[in-house]
Amino acid sequence: MNDWVGGADPEAVGEACRGILDRYLAINANSRVLDFGCGVGRVLLSVLKHKPEVSLVTGFDIMPQVIRFCETHIASAFPRTKFELIQGNNDHYNQFIAAAGANTAKSHALLQVEYAAAFTEIYAFSVFTHVEKADFRSLLVLLSNLLVPGGTLLFTAFLLTPYSRHAIQQGTTMFPLAGAVTEEQGKILIGNTADRLGFIAFDLMLMQQMVFEAGLIITHVEHGSWADAQFSASLQDVIVCRRPISQTGPVRQVETVARSPRTS
Repeated sequence: MNDWVGGADPEAVGEACRGILDRYLAINANSRVLDFGCGVGRVLLSVLKHKPEVSLVTGFDIMPQVIRFCETHIASAFPRTKFELIQGNNDHYNQFIAAAGANTAKSHALLQVEYAAAFTEIYAFSVFTHVEKADFRSLLVLLSNLLVPGGTLLFTAFLLTPYSRHAIQQGTTMFPLAGAVTEEQGKILIGNTADRLGFIAFDLMLMQQMVFEAGLIITHVEHGSWADAQFSASLQDVIVCRRPISQTGPVRQVETVARSPRTS
C-alpha cells in the first residue's frame, strides 16, 4: 500500500512533509488537524511524534484498504486519532478502490454536515497532483467548509509558471515530461496520457482563481524542486491558504487624518 501512495521510506517521507508543516502551521494542544488523503498515515504519524499534545488528528482517504490499515494500526495506539473513508472517483486510484469491494464511504455532502468548521488546520500532500480540474475546484470548496474561520489549509500541487514551463521545455524537470500534452490553452499539463492523473499540473493563475472561488486567501506559495528549483526543501509546490474570519457586524470606517492644504 505504501507503493500506492508514492513509495519510498514511509518514515522519511513523513518527516519531510512534517518539516514543511512546521514552516507554515502552528500545530499545538488546541489544534484539530485533518490529514486529507492520509494514505497509510506517513505524515500523520510524524505529526503525532513531534506534536503529541495535539488535540485531535483525523485522516480522510478514498481507498478502503488504507483506512482499514490506519484504524487497525494507528487508531488503536493513538486515542486522539480517527479515520474516515470518503467517496471519490479517481482514475489513478480506482483500481484499488474496486479491488476492495463494497464499502460505506461518506459523501462530500455528509462530510460538510458532520465536519462543518471542525478543523483548525488541514493539509493535503500529493492529492491535488492527481486530480482533474473539476475535482481540484470541488475539493477546495469542501476543505474550505471544513476549516474554522481563520483556519489554515496547506496543499501541494504542480504549478505552471514561467520558470517551470521553461524547465519543461529544456527537459530539466525531475520527472520525464517529454511526452506531456497541454489542455485549455496551456493552462493544464498532462505528464503522461496513458496515466492521465499520474502527473497533472495547473497554471498558477488558474490555481489562484480556484482558491479564491473556494473562499480562501493564499498567504504563501513555495515553489518545489520538481522544476529544477534546487534551493527548495519541497519536491512539489506548496500552497498555504487561510479561511477569512467572517465580519460579524458593520465595517467600521476609519476617519482620515486632517491635513493642512499644501502650499505651492
